[in-house]
Amino acid sequence: MFYKLINLTTRGVDRRSDTVQRRIGIEVYEESEWRKNSQYRLSSYNGWRHWAIKTPRPSFKMDFTVETVANGFKSLFTAHLSSTNNRKNILLFDFNDFHISVKNARGSVVLNGQTMTRTIAARHLAALCFQTKDTYTREEVRDKFFKIISIPPDVNYAIINRAPYSFYKEGKYIKCRLNVKQISSKEVALEISEGVWGTLTIKQFLGYLSHYLHGTNRGSWAFTSPERLYERVMGKEGRESDIKVMKSFLIQNRTSDLVNERAEVLLKETLEKHSGKIKHYSVRSNNILFVQGIENDWVIRWSPYNSDKEGRQLVRTQYLETSMMDTAACSLTKEKSYSIARGEDDNWIGVCVDNLQTNSPQVDQAISRVLVCLNDKATKQMVSTMRSIDSAKYRIDFDSFIQKEENVIFSLKRMAK
Repeated sequence: MFYKLINLTTRGVDRRSDTVQRRIGIEVYEESEWRKNSQYRLSSYNGWRHWAIKTPRPSFKMDFTVETVANGFKSLFTAHLSSTNNRKNILLFDFNDFHISVKNARGSVVLNGQTMTRTIAARHLAALCFQTKDTYTREEVRDKFFKIISIPPDVNYAIINRAPYSFYKEGKYIKCRLNVKQISSKEVALEISEGVWGTLTIKQFLGYLSHYLHGTNRGSWAFTSPERLYERVMGKEGRESDIKVMKSFLIQNRTSDLVNERAEVLLKETLEKHSGKIKHYSVRSNNILFVQGIENDWVIRWSPYNSDKEGRQLVRTQYLETSMMDTAACSLTKEKSYSIARGEDDNWIGVCVDNLQTNSPQVDQAISRVLVCLNDKATKQMVSTMRSIDSAKYRIDFDSFIQKEENVIFSLKRMAK
């Protein structure tokens, strides 16, 4: 059995000290002959050598990190369980002494006796990596495994992250999330109003998610109005008062509000965790973060102008350029300032740093830039636009910050040679 520590760190950009890993074993069994019911032999080959991480496309709407790990398992299926090979090879995975077999079945695979697509099998294994730990007992892993494979990955995602829904009210497009609970192996419940739950079969719910999660316009669930949603989930037409209360409930659960609320919590936690290396200032919804990296000082800024937009660069990243501060043309003063509202200063140079996904809110993008800048010495080797940035000759004294109206005043100190 060959073992590997799979990196489960969120989005793969956290610092090394925050890395989360999961230890998984693998064995490859090869069919010895090209005939039916032939014997299998254990290969001495390390199956992990074909493990390849591939990030999902930027428009991917499910869990980005889980899908990245799932793509790693799919790479193993491609290498060892070829869909064009008549030999039904077997991969045996070890999760804390609980063994999971994946057998080749041409285009599909057989996961512990259940036939399914390669994508679904890979997502089940990835979910098991995230929902169990190395400290779990074999029985705990087994119970979690059977719970995961009892429902499709799309349904499991909706239960954890809530089901997306969208509708128009008075010409305004509203996106929201619905609470989902599994009530049996064949049914789920949706909360469509305050304390009002209706039921759908797993098959019906997959049709619902086909449009509202994956964006396909086929099927009867496409562009379902709140009135029609109430009728299909509750099994009866809703009264006018029921629909009015339902719409108010849906508006209170708007996706943008939920995302922004979580993002603010993330910002607060990040500031507390790195209190000595990050300073936050804001003026009229214009926000800046001063970040003390290993080799340079950085500013990350975002404004309300981009708050309702989608894209990979909704925040601005700058570094303090100090290479010219010793020349006669640039008089170095002990005191410098930065405009929060304008985000402009002659000594700050912009850097292009893309986000992996286009649908991340501003604060999420800002925090991802913080993690990049905190460990700038390492990330310079991985981000091409940062590679040419030299270590700063002068650094900001992070104990000297003073906010005066729209400006932040701070002092510089020369680094020892």
